[in-house]
Amino acid sequence: MADGNDRYMFNGCCCYYNACECNMMNFDVCCRYEQTVCCLSNDCCLSFTAETLGCGLTGDKDKNPDEYCKVGCVCCDLGLVKPIACYKGTSTSLCYYEVISCPLSEDHLNECVCACCFVQCCPTCGVCIAPPPCPALDKLRANSDAEIEALTMDRGDGDGDKKPAAKEAEETAAAPVEEAKQPTVE
Repeated sequence: MADGNDRYMFNGCCCYYNACECNMMNFDVCCRYEQTVCCLSNDCCLSFTAETLGCGLTGDKDKNPDEYCKVGCVCCDLGLVKPIACYKGTSTSLCYYEVISCPLSEDHLNECVCACCFVQCCPTCGVCIAPPPCPALDKLRANSDAEIEALTMDRGDGDGDKKPAAKEAEETAAAPVEEAKQPTVE
């Protein structure tokens, strides 16, 4: 039965599987995916819990030497990469995620799988069994661990978090109060 893991494979065939995450803290709001088909790389990030992909030429030859060119537009990017697989990819949306690798690879899926309706028969037999580890999926999901910070506006006056009316009221309260002079009658 269940092995105490939060991830469970519910469908899989050879080099592809679908799984779900039962830990409420790991839900990905909206969706993200990374895929490579021959020499084309395509990434998408429509997630509130992750950083954007950037805009313009977003490739970094130092981080990924197999990448020749990558162009991005905030939520998606398209690139030209050195071909290393026919098709490989990972995607995640809410508690659902999927992994594919053809041919099998160490960074996506390194062994054949077979499962249907949470009943798994390969690589291990059982019900509600965790899928094989996927470093590429872990890397994709690790981008969403950062806490979302509240946005603040800096007006350049060194006091960007106070509203002008509140600042004026504060200065008025701090000013010395003058005594009202009574008109004298002669």
